[in-house]
Amino acid sequence: MTQPPVSKPWLAIDIDDTLAPGGCYPGFNDPYPDARSALQSLKAMGFNIMLWSNRTSRTGIDGSLCDPSIQHAAIKQWCDKHELPFDYIGIDNKPVFVHAFVDNRAHRFKPSSGWFKVVDNIQMGLEDMGIKPFEDKSKHILELTQ
Repeated sequence: MTQPPVSKPWLAIDIDDTLAPGGCYPGFNDPYPDARSALQSLKAMGFNIMLWSNRTSRTGIDGSLCDPSIQHAAIKQWCDKHELPFDYIGIDNKPVFVHAFVDNRAHRFKPSSGWFKVVDNIQMGLEDMGIKPFEDKSKHILELTQ
């Protein structure tokens, strides 16, 4: 299945820890309380909604092999159950054109802020998850100079 034509702006929205709390793969938790109304508002603003999730990759969210078409059907059933509007479900994380991604792990790059801000944001995000990526900040794998 290929992505439908880009006649209206597209948003790619993750499921786990974005539309709904994660942690129960391969099942689904109920959506966050405001998820449905947010998707409805985005649709009313003229956006197409693409659900974009590692659940549809051949290695699944936990690295085990899975059939993307089974996950696609499970996502559709979950959305139907909770009346979550969408236009397309991304399959196997193939490249797509979207105007924006909405994901709990995303970091925005702005040329005016530069890469130092991105690296700091990634480190803070990892620390929020209890991961200490660099004990000594001078040992960054990606050495950046101003």
